[in-house]
Amino acid sequence: MTKKNGEHVEALFRRWLNSHGCAEAVGFWKAATGIKVGEYAFTAIASDRSVLSKMPMNAAEKLARDAEDYVKTLRSVFDGTSPGESPASAAMHVVSQAVLAWRRRRTSTAISGDGLQMARPDFESSAPNGETWEEALKTYPQFSEATGAMTLAAVVALGARGLANMQKPWDRVGALGAARYAARASRGDLVRPAPSLVHVLSGISAIQEYAITTGRSPWDVAYARRGGSPATQALRLARDAAACCDIAAGLPGGPDAQGFPIWVEGEERHAFASMSLDRSLVMGMVFDEALRFASSALRRADKLAALPDGPAILEAEGLPPDSLKMVAVVARAVVPNGPRPRPWEGKAGNSTGGTVGQPKVW
Repeated sequence: MTKKNGEHVEALFRRWLNSHGCAEAVGFWKAATGIKVGEYAFTAIASDRSVLSKMPMNAAEKLARDAEDYVKTLRSVFDGTSPGESPASAAMHVVSQAVLAWRRRRTSTAISGDGLQMARPDFESSAPNGETWEEALKTYPQFSEATGAMTLAAVVALGARGLANMQKPWDRVGALGAARYAARASRGDLVRPAPSLVHVLSGISAIQEYAITTGRSPWDVAYARRGGSPATQALRLARDAAACCDIAAGLPGGPDAQGFPIWVEGEERHAFASMSLDRSLVMGMVFDEALRFASSALRRADKLAALPDGPAILEAEGLPPDSLKMVAVVARAVVPNGPRPRPWEGKAGNSTGGTVGQPKVW
């Protein structure tokens, strides 16, 4: 937004504030019910953009969430309206920016000496803490809904640069947790309220940029001793990487974006590993998932077979030496005519022509 546009939006906002501002809005919000909860939360932040910083953390988080929910309601009425079109749209912009700025301040001031984020915005009822992050590290590469929500919230707040600046191993914990939680949200697999599409897209975009900056992929993980067999863990990772791949295909640049290969490579790597460790798993999958899973495994097998150091890669990943031949046989039994196109392939805007498909909206 240019300086001139910013001044125009601020002038419109002042018009809204003169008509709707309320110094007692926080008190009204605490006593409100129904639609009035969001309305007063919105008015409270608009009337005092620093109000969140003056409140106890849990109360501030609830006020911020209620205001954000009200903004969503307003956007359904003022669909496509820019901040400079009306006093109401200007107020929506100001409140959204105030909440975003507050979340970023919380993140930037809550890093302990060892690089662990101790407090971040969350999609849950309370702010995460150091113990929650320790739990995420302990269960890595698996994540509960609570730790997954926390990592996605952190990545959204930090952005790619902040994620890259986190000390190891917290950066990889945050990146993978956020990616896997976004994948679960996209499939509708969450029990708790899902993050918004905006949060999911922001998280996937930040992880993709983080991978470009650092050269690290969240999918470069080994399988844990807990959380099911290595083959099952690999299958789940492949499935999550596939979901992230489809989401990322709808970002600016789509499949042609510089960081996009991390999603493709993650899906293929873990599909291949899963099939090499347990060829029977594909037989228990629904038809469409089996086709994609086998296609990804076959793509990886073909790539490794073409590399002089393919056997060394298999050895480094702890896979059986006959994996290439076995995976090729099993995968071709499912997709005898070769890998099936993925949802975003063959559409405009990418290297194969067509339009980049948009991710599922939930």
